[in-house]
Amino acid sequence: MQQFLSLVTGAWKTVVRLRRPLLYWNFITIVTAAIVIAPLSSIILGLGLFRGGELVIGNLELIDFLASPRGLAYLVLAGSLTIITYVFRFAGTSRIVLDEMRDHRPSVFRTALLVLGYSRQIAVLCVMLVMAGMVLALPFLGALWAVYIRLISDFDINFYLTAQPTEWVQALILGLTIVAIGCMTGLYLIYRLLFAIPILVDRDEAVDTTREAVRRSWKITRARYAAGTIASIAVCGLLWILLRLAAFGLVNLLIGRMLAGIASQTADLRVLAIAAGAGGTISFLTDFALNFFGYSLLVTLTTQIWLRHGGHAGTTSSTSVRQGIRAFTIGGIRTMRAWTRPRRLVPAVLVLLAVSVATSGRLVASLPDPADVVISAHRAGPPPAPENTLAALEAAIRERADYSEIDLLRASDGTIVIVHDEDLMRVAGDPRRVARTSFSELADVVQLPDDGSPESERRIATFQEFLERADGRIRLMVEFKYYGFDPDLVPQALEEIRAVGSEDQVIVMSLSLRAIQQAAELAPDIPRGYVTAAAIGNMTRLPVDFVAVAGGRITPALLRDAAAAGIDVHAWTINSPAAVIDLIDRGVDGIITDYPAMAVQIRDQMAVLTPIERILLRYGALVSAEDMLEVLEYADKL
Repeated sequence: MQQFLSLVTGAWKTVVRLRRPLLYWNFITIVTAAIVIAPLSSIILGLGLFRGGELVIGNLELIDFLASPRGLAYLVLAGSLTIITYVFRFAGTSRIVLDEMRDHRPSVFRTALLVLGYSRQIAVLCVMLVMAGMVLALPFLGALWAVYIRLISDFDINFYLTAQPTEWVQALILGLTIVAIGCMTGLYLIYRLLFAIPILVDRDEAVDTTREAVRRSWKITRARYAAGTIASIAVCGLLWILLRLAAFGLVNLLIGRMLAGIASQTADLRVLAIAAGAGGTISFLTDFALNFFGYSLLVTLTTQIWLRHGGHAGTTSSTSVRQGIRAFTIGGIRTMRAWTRPRRLVPAVLVLLAVSVATSGRLVASLPDPADVVISAHRAGPPPAPENTLAALEAAIRERADYSEIDLLRASDGTIVIVHDEDLMRVAGDPRRVARTSFSELADVVQLPDDGSPESERRIATFQEFLERADGRIRLMVEFKYYGFDPDLVPQALEEIRAVGSEDQVIVMSLSLRAIQQAAELAPDIPRGYVTAAAIGNMTRLPVDFVAVAGGRITPALLRDAAAAGIDVHAWTINSPAAVIDLIDRGVDGIITDYPAMAVQIRDQMAVLTPIERILLRYGALVSAEDMLEVLEYADKL
């Protein structure tokens, strides 16, 4: 413990002493990443060189693509471009620490020149790290696949997720164990290669090749050094993550309370908007400071451990724990006193006010109109009605959903039925697969649970029944489901839509790009969309009218690109009130949810709120994720 405290205290003292050049270097790398590397990466990965001319490779094709030579090359390039900024940031920070430890005056300019001089070796190191990670992952992926085949491949995965039988629990325990072992192995590999970065940028080592730096790092991190080193770095990393999470929650809690107090005293939008902008600025600066000091501490600790085990520390002496803490405390007090002097405090406050005003202007201007957001009932309608049944459809109508989202499959006799899974095990306790069963056999299947509606409303229904029941009462969001591509599903479904004249009451979508292309060719007048949880490529370049995206993958960039292309964005499956509020405020065009009544209520209340109340609600959503309906009711009374 004493050794650990000594290491961490010495590293922290170094970070405080070098805060200025380290801050400059971090700022340079972040700006460079934002201006150069990120756009360049998007251009390179978006050219389609690895996708063989395909605009997008989505969920259904993703595994096959990634297992191909083109997909593996894409993974290597994408992974290398993803980590290259962090590695350059690491290299420069390490170089500054090395200069200080050897009594050289750190220079950001010299650091930049040195790191750029080793850019080729650093890029090769990034590729080596990614490739090593991919090779390391193979046996663990194979083990996970074996667990899946052995324990949970008999029925649709949704059955196991819902029913959670003994096989699922066993698979979960084995899977988590495999993942945990894989993560620990990966962390060990990172540790063995971690010192390659300071070795490369250490002028006293005169290492010119990545291979030699890796060999040296592997040799230094022998078993007898591993335990203490890994523990020191791992504990600091964990504390850093926990501190960032705690600070984020505390700062946003205080901002939410502050805005609530201001809103209760004044109805002036400018005051609240400026306060909200200031709060956002403070939140960003707090996170940036924690990110900077935490990352710098980890890199400094790693570099100093390298010097202790393999490098030459020069003349800089170590200090005791007590001296380190005393020096840090005195330095912190001096820094605080210096920044609270009027000549520094007043300009800082003015800058913060200017940034707050600019942020508040963007905040108010970015508020979309919630009234335009459409609410879709997931799998036909809300519980307790059985999913994809006529009973669920009626429930969606009662709860004022704009769309009922349904899933189409074909039975063995060609009848299109409304079923989500490949088999009926989850929805009816029936192991039969839909594609291998005729509708005459499916027609008597009554789905679970029993919500009290007639059995005729809970049985497996046909697409034609849904079209007739929904006509003029609710629109349908039709998803073509595939467990092996069925080329006749789309043409037959479109024929049935046209037969009842429902072209203007239906939109279609699918996870399959082939299905979307079929729909575009056969029915260009019916709006069509692409569903995705994971994809490679720019979805906004597809021949679609909308995209349905997993809520966690909706980014500001996606919303901007979609708006520029005239494509709507629907988020699925959003069941949290806080998430509904957040996504509506971010500008999505639709929400797909299991609880349409909740989403409709939130949308309608947000549509009548003033901008002040909307800003208050936005910060409230960060604070009260448990029950945002209470926040809505409070904001509605202001």
